[in-house]
Amino acid sequence: MNFSGWQRVSLVDYPKTISTVVFTSKCNFDCAYCHNPSLKTAQPATHSEAAILEYLARRHKQIDALVISGGEPSLRAEEIIGFCHRLKTALPNLLIKVDTNGSNPLFLQEGRDVFDYVAMDVKSLHYDRFSTTPFDTILQSLDLLDSYPRHEVRVTVYPPYLPETDFEELGRLLKDKRVRHVTLQQYRPVDDIPPYPAETLHTFATLLQTLGLETSLRT
Repeated sequence: MNFSGWQRVSLVDYPKTISTVVFTSKCNFDCAYCHNPSLKTAQPATHSEAAILEYLARRHKQIDALVISGGEPSLRAEEIIGFCHRLKTALPNLLIKVDTNGSNPLFLQEGRDVFDYVAMDVKSLHYDRFSTTPFDTILQSLDLLDSYPRHEVRVTVYPPYLPETDFEELGRLLKDKRVRHVTLQQYRPVDDIPPYPAETLHTFATLLQTLGLETSLRT
């Protein structure tokens, strides 16, 4: 398969691992703060599987992982899983991480044989503000994360989607779903909505830690 973007070296997308990152285009969510807005719609896929495989084979002593991001990769679930199986056959020691919005639980269920790490974004308790995906679908995806030895839930704390009054309910939900690691991310202003002050994010992080959730904070 082909991809719409490719970052050849990343030190931050797979924790404690040097990775290369490929990007699919098109997303089924319309988040106001999207940081890859050019990939929300379909874009030309100019980076070929053959070129990516050749690069990874040549750099296998330096690059330990491949990260698939977007857009929303699960919109191309069958292609992505097939691609990952071919990668694992060609480079058995390569680690594979997938970023997803959780809108396709079947993608996470079928990817358990080939995904080493899943990062799932949880954006709100009220998905009707930016998506037609039922919240029950997001809950199904959260249920599957526990089957991955390495996973994280990423929460971008955007005030209109996640008011302070929802912090505890979301934290208890993630605990009930046996999520092992949560990364809180500061919302970077893209409109006239001011982000929460750093103190509010620290309060949220402390709440999650009190609930027993391993928590990282990116401000």
